[in-house]
Amino acid sequence: MPYVVAVQANTPVLARPGWRRAGRLVERVAREEDWVELPAGPSQLDTRIWQWWARRIVDPDESAGEEVWARWIIVRRRPEDPAKRDYYLGWGPPGTALEDLVLVPGARWRVEEAIKLAKSACGLADYEIRSFHGWYRHITLAQLAAAFLAGCDAQAAREQGPLASTRFGHELPTPAGSQRGGPPPAPRPPSASPPSRSNA
Repeated sequence: MPYVVAVQANTPVLARPGWRRAGRLVERVAREEDWVELPAGPSQLDTRIWQWWARRIVDPDESAGEEVWARWIIVRRRPEDPAKRDYYLGWGPPGTALEDLVLVPGARWRVEEAIKLAKSACGLADYEIRSFHGWYRHITLAQLAAAFLAGCDAQAAREQGPLASTRFGHELPTPAGSQRGGPPPAPRPPSASPPSRSNA
């Protein structure tokens, strides 16, 4: 299974010499001109630009002379704060481009956003239970509800055109000066207000 997983700076990545660690390897080998600026996917603010450095490394479990997939060390940093780095280990087909590798850690925000929306819109975190079965049933139903709302949201976006921005059925503000595709909705006829309820 291909993956890109975050690791600590002191994670050993090379068997020789002395299981060199990720942070030390980057300090010794990475030159300033080797860092490449690439987008790591869209976010709520905009497409995020990071500086990336990646190198193929030897897989300690790889049989001699049999190279089916490749292993990488991948490092990213912000252009405005190059001293702060994030380290990753990658595993996948040898011909995978750096542009494809960086999209995997860049997709983390999607998972965080999905969990945040499931908590706010579907009650994922609102449980009071005393057993594993009760907790499991609650989060399963909450995730099914979140998946249903996400499907409805995607369908509504397809029907309303590329300028439509919805999130779990709630419209987001449209940029000033832009209009949604399609004709404007017809005015709704006035309806009688429902009778008020009494608390008595």
